[in-house]
Amino acid sequence: MAAAGYRVIAVDLPPFGFSTRPASRDYSRGAQARRIIGLIDALKLGPVTLLGHSYGGGPAAEAAMLQSDHVRRLILVDAAIGLREHPAPAESGGIAAGLFGIRPLRTALIATVGTQPLFSEFWLRKFVARKEVVTPSRTAIYRRPFVLEGFTASLGDWAVQFAGEHGASLSEKPEGFRKLSVPLTLLWGQEDTITPLSQVQTLQQLAAGSRLVVLPGVGHIPQIEDPALFNLHVAEALKLP
Repeated sequence: MAAAGYRVIAVDLPPFGFSTRPASRDYSRGAQARRIIGLIDALKLGPVTLLGHSYGGGPAAEAAMLQSDHVRRLILVDAAIGLREHPAPAESGGIAAGLFGIRPLRTALIATVGTQPLFSEFWLRKFVARKEVVTPSRTAIYRRPFVLEGFTASLGDWAVQFAGEHGASLSEKPEGFRKLSVPLTLLWGQEDTITPLSQVQTLQQLAAGSRLVVLPGVGHIPQIEDPALFNLHVAEALKLP
């Protein structure tokens, strides 16, 4: 995209990557959307094309709904939106959920199976259809932030909030997509088992005029499974009026 003449800013929403983790430990969808809006304001960019992948799709959509004048177009890639017709009550979830709610215990659990480097390749392979793209060098990139002090605990804080979303955000509600006022392109891996095609088909039906592009032969992370195909369709979306 940069070679094609676009200014590209890659953002890791906290607690991912090396982004500073907030003292509030607030990783709610609304808080993440406000961080995106704040970044656009701070860099004096707007309006921008906003692309959100996987978990990042929710905050990206939320930002576009909260501050549509900041967003020229929205591109969602295999986005984990979690639509709800009506807000659902919080559920206790039993003993396992109760234990996960205790910060030291969930930090220990995530350190054992989530940010344990020995399992990185195993988890990454779960998200892709083309297993051959999970190389040692690529896996090493995903491991880099694991060394940050407090990274595992922060990842647990995020996970419990992400799992606990109950339809309070605009982008979790069908009405939010019905009222979306910016052009929407949906790029989806045909073999995605994390956020399957049925989910994006619902989004397409809700958002009038949205454009769906199904990427054959790839799963949940098309930008590493078939970079040439992914870049081609992102470039096409950027050229749309």
